[in-house]
Order: sequence, then structure tokens, then C-alpha cells
Amino acid sequence: MADNDTNVNLVKNIPEDKQKEIAKEINSQTQYDLDSRRGWEDKRNKWQKLWACRLDKKSNPWPNSSNVCVPMLAVACNQFHARIYQALFAPNDIVKAIPVASNDIKRSENVAGFMNWQLQFEMEEFEEVTDKSMLQLPVNGSVFKKILWNASLDRPLSSYISPLDLILPYRTRSLEEARRITHRLYLHYDELFDRNEMDLYENFDQLSTEGYRIEENDHRDTADELMGITDISAGDTPHIIYETHKSYDLGNGKKEPYIFTVDKATGTLMRATSRRFHKGSQVIDLNYFTDYHFIPNTDGFYSFGLGHFLEQLNYMANTAFNQIFDAGRLTNQPFGFYGRRAGIKAKKMKLYPGVMNPVEDATQIFFPSMQRMDNVLFSVLGLIQQYEERLTSVTDNILGREQAGVERPTKGGTEAKIEQGLMVFNILFKRVFRSFKKELKLVKALNEIHLKESKQYRVMGSQNKIAFSDLKKDDFNGVKDIIPVGDPAYASRMQKRLEAYEIYQLLLANPLIGGVPESQQFQPNPRAIYTVTSNLLDTFPNLKNREQILPEIPEESIPPEIENSMFMQGDVPEPKPGENHIIHLQIHKNFMTKDIYKGLKKEYKDRLQEHISQTVQLLNTEVNQREALGGGVNV
Repeated sequence: MADNDTNVNLVKNIPEDKQKEIAKEINSQTQYDLDSRRGWEDKRNKWQKLWACRLDKKSNPWPNSSNVCVPMLAVACNQFHARIYQALFAPNDIVKAIPVASNDIKRSENVAGFMNWQLQFEMEEFEEVTDKSMLQLPVNGSVFKKILWNASLDRPLSSYISPLDLILPYRTRSLEEARRITHRLYLHYDELFDRNEMDLYENFDQLSTEGYRIEENDHRDTADELMGITDISAGDTPHIIYETHKSYDLGNGKKEPYIFTVDKATGTLMRATSRRFHKGSQVIDLNYFTDYHFIPNTDGFYSFGLGHFLEQLNYMANTAFNQIFDAGRLTNQPFGFYGRRAGIKAKKMKLYPGVMNPVEDATQIFFPSMQRMDNVLFSVLGLIQQYEERLTSVTDNILGREQAGVERPTKGGTEAKIEQGLMVFNILFKRVFRSFKKELKLVKALNEIHLKESKQYRVMGSQNKIAFSDLKKDDFNGVKDIIPVGDPAYASRMQKRLEAYEIYQLLLANPLIGGVPESQQFQPNPRAIYTVTSNLLDTFPNLKNREQILPEIPEESIPPEIENSMFMQGDVPEPKPGENHIIHLQIHKNFMTKDIYKGLKKEYKDRLQEHISQTVQLLNTEVNQREALGGGVNV
């Protein structure tokens, strides 16, 4: 956590008996919350096994009978994951900043450029954490991410939280209204020691060097098995740390939001901080957690995932599939009975194709005649698959295969079926984008609080040259909102490309779109043509030489009145060729006579003078160029 006047460790100021009371309350409340969701954990354990195709050993109908798991849940979840990953990260940019007013456009562009660089390059873990979260979302129905400001890295730090380790009261309706949120952490003694060396903890001497032996349970065993963890030695067990976010009265007569850190085994309160931060005169209460939901649960907090709906279908498919395998084994590997007087030694005779074994009395041997596999099992398996496709919309067309039974599919018919099939995905994507927007706003808020007054970052400029831009902390004051650039309506790159191409063709064929109606001449509008061409090229993410194909066009001229508003914020817009410089200078000179200008900071006034000097230089340059070409000097 970053240094902040409201983020100091308060434990040393809390009486010892009060510390024990807080730690005991957190331990008991967390255990109560865990017990109340035990049924949900049992279900999640089954879904994780189905998704990973890990089944418990069985000995029915005989030892080593077929025990294959059909990857029905895995296929459906992987299809969702691939499409949502494409929707979130396919665009060149991740975020777009909405300005507060027209004079904040430049500042919002600076914030958007900085946050796009930050999320893609500075926060190296951000994409990986999002990838992991979106992989688990369709399985469980709910996943969580946590973003904190890391003082040593001097940037936000994103992390994935397993649904098992974010513990909430049973009656919670939303994360924002939760009475308490507990993040269960597994930290070894050396990790805690390093944090204590940074003065993060108090009462560290009360902790044992050995960790807390985790209780054996199916949920943790399944998680360890999926991660490849076998047995953990007693000396390498981690400490279970509860980080609880809740409102509490520390003795001033009113409840305020705090973050308490407690060691479960010893009941030691190690850290207590305020969850509020000061931004000037404004007090901000940050919720560091973002919850993502697949299909909302109207009667509870944990949402529905594909595990809820495909669990029974997957078990049915497993049963039918394994019965088909067992029936084939019975057919291909016959068994029989022999009499006690047949002269065969017990457990010594095996049957192999083409091998004859002599016995004393062949009449004492009997081989049952097994019927061939019943086609009903194949029909049942096909019926289960149909229900699964209807539920998940993962059909042949969506998977990129030709539909079974259709000899000559038409282009229009296939596209219509794909569009209908993707409607389910589009709704799911919109829910993800709602949560993604909340997460981006949290990153923005952390930057507003903890960033230095200015920070330099790297962006790719025109002609593929790296530009080193400066972001001022004050630029965030010109941003009203942060939204994702990706569009949840597009579940496939080809769909987006086709729509962009249709708009491109419409532009070329219709002068009303490509022209300027105000001129009454409908001359081509270069900016409109540039925009739709750029949108079409954006659908080719692997295009390497985009700047050579479509060079950047000059920025539009900023009205001098807007420039005056930017000077009041400390911004310095650059004069652009082709502007009416004399009109600009007159309006700036008039602005300098007003009282609002006299109240500006000296550095802001100097920036205005710098802009006027640049404008005069550009004016003189353009006049000299016109004179050299034999033109007039009237500008």
C-alpha cells in the first residue's frame, strides 16, 4: 500500500484488549461466513472437476471400468473465454476517457493515452490476471479481481482472487453493500517477515515461524490437484491471513470503514488502516475489489455459471459414454465359466485371439453370448449434446465447422445462424463490460490519489516513432468517466470487419455521408473518409505497417475561446498551420484584459505568452511563404 495520511497502521494506537476483541470477532465472523456457503463450495468443487475432466475413481460395474469425462463443460467455457478475451483486448487501445467539457478534450486524451500505456505495458500482470479471471468466470459464475496501489512499484497492482478466498456474508446482495469483505491470504513466514521489515505490521513477534496446517477438505484438495501440488511438509505450511474490510467503531462513537489484517492461528491483529483517502478536500472510500458475474442470481450474490446448468448434462454424457466403452469391452474381451472338473488351474488361463489352450473336458467351459452395443446409447448421447448446444449456443457454425446434415450451406444462411447464436454471447459480454468499466474507474481513482504531479510515459507516435509524453496529475480533473474501448456487441472479429466494410462501401457510394452538407456542394470530407478507413484497418490487429498505409491527418483547429479555457487549466495548445492567426491573437489579447486572467497563476500566464509568441512566429512564417510564392500577405 502507498503512503497516505489515512493509510498508517493504527494498531499501536489501539488498546491490547481491543486488539484481541477485533481479532476474535474477525475470526468468528469469517468462520460463520465460510460455514454459511459450504453448500456452494461443494457445488463449485464438482464444477472444477468437470471443467478439468478429473473424476473420482470408481469400481462400478467392475474394477478399472471405463471412467472417461466428456469435456462438455470445458468446451463451452473455453468458447466463452476465447471470445471475451478477443472482445476485451483485440482493439489497439483498452480505454477511452470522456471529457468533462469541450476545453477538457486535450486533457482527456492525455489520460486515455497514459492509461492505455499503463494497462498494456506498465501493469505487466493486468492482461494475464484478466485472462485467468475470464477463464474461471463461466465455470463458477462469479470471479473477483483486486487492484491496490503498490508503493514500491509506484503503480497499481492487479491480482486475481479465487472465489474460495473472497469471503462474504451469506445475505450479501452486492459487493458495494457488503457488511464485510474478507480476503483470505496464504503467506509463508518469510513473506510476512519481508513485509514486517517494511513496517507494515505490528505484533509480529506473536506469530509462529511455522504456518497454520490447512484443514483437509475436498475444495482445497481439488485446487491443489489442479495446480499440481501434492503433499506439503509441516515446515512449509503457510499462515492463513484474514484481510477484512468492514466498518468499525474504534472508540470515537461512530463506525468508519477500516481494513483489518489478522493472523488466524494466533488471533493476532497485525494491521489496521482506514479505507478512506484524501484528495484535496474530498474524502474517497475505495473498494479495491471488482466482481464479475456470468448470469445474475436474483436471490443471492454468487451468480450462475455454466457449471450450474451443465453439471447434470455432463454427468449424463459421462454415464452414456462410459457405458458405450464398457459394452465394447464386453464384446471385444469375452468372459466365461468353467466347471471345477475341467482341469483348468484357477486364475491361470487367459483368452487371446488365435490362441488355443488345451483342457481335460471342453464340455465344462461356457462362454456367454453377448449382444452387440445398443444404438440407443448413441442416440441418448446425441440428445444430450443437442441440449448442451441449445443452452450454450456452442453450435457447429459457432465452432467454425460446417453444420452436420447440410450439404450446401449458403453464405447468408450461415451468417444469419452465427448472428443468432452470438446473441447469447453478446448479453454475457455486456455484463463483463459493466464490471470491466468499474475496474477501470478504480485504476483511474488510484492514479488520481497516488500519482506524482507529473509522469512520463511512452507511446507510439506517427511514422512508428516512440514519443515520450508527460501526464500531469491535474489532467484527471478534466475526465468525467473512463469507458472500455472494446465493443461487447462484437463476439467475432469477422463480424466486426464485415460491418466496417459495409459502412466503408456506403461512404464511397453516398456523397451525403462523405461530403459537407453545409457547403451545399457536397465535396468529399477527408476526415469522414479517414475515420471509416481507420475503423476498417482496426479490424486487422496483425497489421504492422498501418502508419504507412494510412498516415495520420492533422488535428482539427481549436477555437481560440476553447484555448483560453485550456490556459486557465495550465494547458498549452500548439498553434496549427492554416488557422486565422490574427483572429486568435485578438481573442487572446482580449482575454488578457479580463479579471479572470489577472487571477491566474504566473506560470499559467507565462504559458499563454509562450502560445502567443508561437502563433506570431507561425504567422510570420506563413506570410513569408506566401510572399515568396508571389501571393498576398492578407491572412
